[in-house]
Amino acid sequence: METMNINIKEKVEDTKVEDTKVKDETENQCAVCYDELTIENAVVTPCKHKFCSECFFKWLKESNTCPLCRKNYTRYTAWEYTNIDIEKTTHEFNLFRDIIGRTKDALSDHYKKKRKLERKIEKMNKAVDVNDIYIKQKQQSCIRMNKDLEYKKGYYKSKHFPISEMDLYNLLHDDEETKEWKNGFICGFERKYKCDIINNYNYIVDPFITRSRNALTQLSKHGEISLNKYDTIKNDIHKLISCLAKHLSKEEFIDLFNGGVLNKNGSDITIGMPLELFNEVNTKMLEFTIPSKIYVDFIYDNTEKTWFKTPYHMNENNQMCYFNYEVKLDSKTDAKGFTVKRKRKHSDISNNIHNVVDDLVNIVEKSVSI
Repeated sequence: METMNINIKEKVEDTKVEDTKVKDETENQCAVCYDELTIENAVVTPCKHKFCSECFFKWLKESNTCPLCRKNYTRYTAWEYTNIDIEKTTHEFNLFRDIIGRTKDALSDHYKKKRKLERKIEKMNKAVDVNDIYIKQKQQSCIRMNKDLEYKKGYYKSKHFPISEMDLYNLLHDDEETKEWKNGFICGFERKYKCDIINNYNYIVDPFITRSRNALTQLSKHGEISLNKYDTIKNDIHKLISCLAKHLSKEEFIDLFNGGVLNKNGSDITIGMPLELFNEVNTKMLEFTIPSKIYVDFIYDNTEKTWFKTPYHMNENNQMCYFNYEVKLDSKTDAKGFTVKRKRKHSDISNNIHNVVDDLVNIVEKSVSI
């Protein structure tokens, strides 16, 4: 008997559990289509019935009642003006007026804060625009100053300082110096010699310089020297020669000078730096040095009515010593091409200048003693 009672209780409890599960499942289902309800699609009516939004609004187009209990959603009662509770109604209106006032104040404060913030943002944007204009003006000013500086560097380099073959190489090659530097160099060059030699005469850079710079570029491309080292030594002939002597074989180094000698009518004519300019310090290590600085000058010959490039170096006493070769420059208007002619030999004109100065000093001393 007890066993039967236990079995009955278990069945009743199982039934209750199943009913609870069914109830939970039905509570999470639409009462019409039995689809699962979620936060996005669930609709709960005032009569506590649950539907999916699709079924509810579809039904609402047909009727204004609940699909289950038929409760009217749009029913209203007329306002009874005769039996109004004045105190209760006044209290409700006061509460409503208070809510509206507080809402208005809150909205007004929010609007004021918003407008204040918008004005700050507008002011900041104007300040940013002004700063952008100022920065652009400063950038343009810096660019103009940099161009002006480059122009002056080129101008003073050619007008007031000795000119080297490196300078002329940088002038005639596009990737070496800025456009402003070149314009300044050409203007200073013209002021110095009272003639636009660069534009009016055919001119070539010393073949040794051209070949040396090309060899240095190849060493940089192959990674044998760094870019920083390339920039450091490319315009310094002493460092350039020292670097090439270390990285090239003796035959390759000597070959750099071959373009500076032309054979004309069975005789060799020098148009570039000869190898004899360099002192071979160590034959085994292939080390070459130049004892002085090398520059170029231009002299006009009235007899031949043309200009000559006359390379020279500065000796230990800071005197100009011309080499024993000169290069004739042909006018571009003649269109005869570049020709070479040995004008005259210069062993060391600084000695002649020194003698003239001594003669002048002696004359002054004699005049003073008299």
